[in-house]
Amino acid sequence: MTNTNNFGKQHLELKLLLSESTATPGMTIQADVQLTNRGDSTMIVNTRLGMGYPESDDRELYCQIQLQSGEDYLGYQAFQVDYQRKALDRESFRALKPGDTIRATFDLQFWYRLTQPGEYRIRVVYEPEPFPAEPELAL
Repeated sequence: MTNTNNFGKQHLELKLLLSESTATPGMTIQADVQLTNRGDSTMIVNTRLGMGYPESDDRELYCQIQLQSGEDYLGYQAFQVDYQRKALDRESFRALKPGDTIRATFDLQFWYRLTQPGEYRIRVVYEPEPFPAEPELAL
């Protein structure tokens, strides 16, 4: 799955690669996320790539899931993980040159438990905390 986002004049490509295309309840589904700078200039990005939920804070990534019918899948909400991450600091931000990629891996079933049989459409969203007040410190 590819989702190209435009932040001003900069371009980031976000890919979600799943270890399994078919799963049973409780099965681990390894999700690999790749964030690539497809723009023409270096960007400062939040590299923590922490998973969370659309309505939560303290995360850079979250999933939007739809059932085959097109309805939003919200069954995961009954199993949401209560989490709190270490505060962001200068080391959380890095220069990402054109063509460079950063990666993260998480268990989709841990964060978004899929409890209903059927086909799902899964979209991962990169919505990071803002750049540091002094971006040059992150270079």
